[in-house]
Amino acid sequence: MGLARRIAGAVFLLLLLALGLAAWGRFRAPSAAERDALELLRVDSTPLPAKNAWHALWLLDYIIPAGEREAAYAQDLAQLRDRAVAVRAGTPVPPFRKWAENHYAALPKLTDDDRAAICRPVSQCLAQVRTHPEATRLALTRHADRLAAIAGLAGMDYLWNDMPPVTAAPGPDIGDVQALWLTAAASDFVEGRQQEGLAQACTSALTMRRLHVGGNDALGSMITARWAIEAGGLAMDMLAQMPDDAPVPAICAAAFAPPVDADVDFCEVSRAQWRGSFGSVENFPVVEHGAGGASWLLSRDQTRRLAAPAFVAACKADVRAAELADAHLDDAIQPRPTPDFIDRIGNVQGVDLAVAGVPNFVPYLRRNRDYAATLRMFGTALWLRTLKGDYRTLAARVAARPASVNPPGSRPIKAGPDGISLVMDLYAPVDGERVTTVPLPVPAS
Repeated sequence: MGLARRIAGAVFLLLLLALGLAAWGRFRAPSAAERDALELLRVDSTPLPAKNAWHALWLLDYIIPAGEREAAYAQDLAQLRDRAVAVRAGTPVPPFRKWAENHYAALPKLTDDDRAAICRPVSQCLAQVRTHPEATRLALTRHADRLAAIAGLAGMDYLWNDMPPVTAAPGPDIGDVQALWLTAAASDFVEGRQQEGLAQACTSALTMRRLHVGGNDALGSMITARWAIEAGGLAMDMLAQMPDDAPVPAICAAAFAPPVDADVDFCEVSRAQWRGSFGSVENFPVVEHGAGGASWLLSRDQTRRLAAPAFVAACKADVRAAELADAHLDDAIQPRPTPDFIDRIGNVQGVDLAVAGVPNFVPYLRRNRDYAATLRMFGTALWLRTLKGDYRTLAARVAARPASVNPPGSRPIKAGPDGISLVMDLYAPVDGERVTTVPLPVPAS
């Protein structure tokens, strides 16, 4: 009997210890790093009201008077917010339809023939337009209204996704945006309006660069960077086919000015991802247990504490400085959740959510590093045009470029083997491309 009592007492003590550890894991305070991360993620960084390209792209398919566009967008935004509430409540929702669909005429869609006539890929744009001028001209004429709406993006201030994360809802219309705009620029150039075509390409590059800076959407950030590079590539192709002393529109210098901190800042995207998951009471992923949906297996606060440091890596000044300086970006720059024994006792389900639910931002940061390096490559090509009467080899001239396009430790930009191009390695290849090339004008004899 005495032994049984001692065993029961030991079991009771172990149970009290387990409950104490679980309570500690449930109510432990965040560390200094976790607290700083949580504070940074709580900052409301929504920009002041201005012209939002997200709204313009969302309604790109419809003919809507300028004064009615924001009201039309607001109808869809309200519908999506109601839909988000219904999805969270488990209520079935009907297929989503944009409010404008029943209130405004639609622009004609691009047909397969239209898509065959516009620049895909952009790297072959000038050659394609020269080969099929009639088909190109017909496609641009047929879609003049859509093209005008796309060109209107030049007047937009940022690309800010203000929609709630909702399943089964479409995104903005981005499929043919840049291809159509750059085809129009190439058509102007090929038909003899070289300055106009070049200015269009540089305007597109500058627009996408500005939207990339002012964005909070991961897909939007990657697409605007890619579009800026595509527009820049077309502008470089145009310049290579112009005399090396031809004037360059001022907007090209602005489009390919040396990159700055804002060009590689991914902080708003990571904040938006946080708010769409762990940072929102409404969107926090929970497996329901018991009455009222309470779960003794999960603590929202403790899960946020574990996850927060991983979301602010992109916001750190030293990480942005490394991107901008073209430095190596190790996976370790983004800390991963590191739950300990106490976490695993007091927050069983939350630990799994924290570990599995943190996106890996490092590949995005590496692409931003390539993006900044490519902007410098375009800037180098423009700088070379200013060296009038310089008869050094191309390699010697490239080696002498200013620090603004050649920061210490950055990857080399080399003279191509043909002597009239620049080549540079990509550290985060897209579509298998590991090297990017910029042609240069053939020197006048």
